[in-house]
Amino acid sequence: LSIDPKRLILEVKEPTRFIYHPDSALYNIDWVRKNHFCYTFILPLGLNPKQTTAFVKEDLTRWLKLMGFTVKKEKRFVECLVLVSTGANQELLATKGGKYEFGLNRSLPVKTLINGYFSAFVKNFNTNISDIPWMLDESGIPPSFKVDMRLEIDSYKDVENIKKALNQYKLDLIKVKRELEMFVI
Repeated sequence: LSIDPKRLILEVKEPTRFIYHPDSALYNIDWVRKNHFCYTFILPLGLNPKQTTAFVKEDLTRWLKLMGFTVKKEKRFVECLVLVSTGANQELLATKGGKYEFGLNRSLPVKTLINGYFSAFVKNFNTNISDIPWMLDESGIPPSFKVDMRLEIDSYKDVENIKKALNQYKLDLIKVKRELEMFVI
């Protein structure tokens, strides 16, 4: 079970027990030793995936409750970034073909997605870029549309810089509050 930190609200005394911050006085390995738990279980053969998932959820809920935590899904209003089109942009984005290249996570100042699905661009922001809020795609661009994108972005922490880079493709990010399903601990 994996919970994306962007979809997590911590209503606990010590949030640093749940999410490691590089600014922490502890090195990552020390933090892991102090805050991680190992969970194993044995199930009878023949359970289908749905039954296995239900068992794990119930068992983890019980163990977390014993440790003083409750986990629930709730709809909450949270800050998001909405990706929108500002004009006809599919021609600007359309791939020219060639070898697939996924360079959105690298630390170089130019991030690239060549001959890749537009949905991979959005998914990357939501799953790999922790510095910005959840991105909702309302651009109207089909998820399976193949694109070539080159974004000059030094840091994903600067939303204005990301917006500027997206503007060349007639895309924009708008900060809004939206009701999303969140995990609350």
